[in-house]
Amino acid sequence: MNDTWLLGFSDGEACFSAVILTIKQKQQRARIRYLVSQKFEQNKDVLLIIKDLFNNKGTVYNHYQYDCFTYEIGGLKNCHNIICPYFDSYYSNNHDYLYGFQTKKSISYGRWKTVLLKCIQGRNVYIVVLHTTIYTYPLFYCCV
Repeated sequence: MNDTWLLGFSDGEACFSAVILTIKQKQQRARIRYLVSQKFEQNKDVLLIIKDLFNNKGTVYNHYQYDCFTYEIGGLKNCHNIICPYFDSYYSNNHDYLYGFQTKKSISYGRWKTVLLKCIQGRNVYIVVLHTTIYTYPLFYCCV
C-alpha cells in the first residue's frame, strides 16, 4: 500500500495503544491496538476506507459516545504484519526520517512498536513496560 494520505491522517487522528491486562492476579497479557475514532455518521465512511486499506482487517464500531465511531485493528499478528509494514515503509532501513510522521506521533509509534516486538519475542511484558514507563518512555500506559 502506498497511500500517504493515511499516514497524515494517522498523524493527527490515530492512536497506538499498548495496555497490559492482568488476568488471575499473576498472568499478564498485552493488548496491542491501532485505533482511529471519528465523530458523526458521515465520517464513518472514512473509517471503512481505512479498514479497506488494511486488507479489510479490523472492525468499525459505534463508540460509547453518541454519534462516534472507531476503527480498531488489534492483535500481535495483525499489528506486526499489517500496521507496522505500512508505517515502516516511510522510514529508511537505518530508521532515518524520510516522510514519516510530522508530529510526536513518531515517538508514540516507536514506543508502541518496541512493546509489540518484545511481546512477539516472548519477553516478560510486565518488566518491559515497567522499565519503559519509568526509565525511557514516561506515561506509556496512556494511549500513545
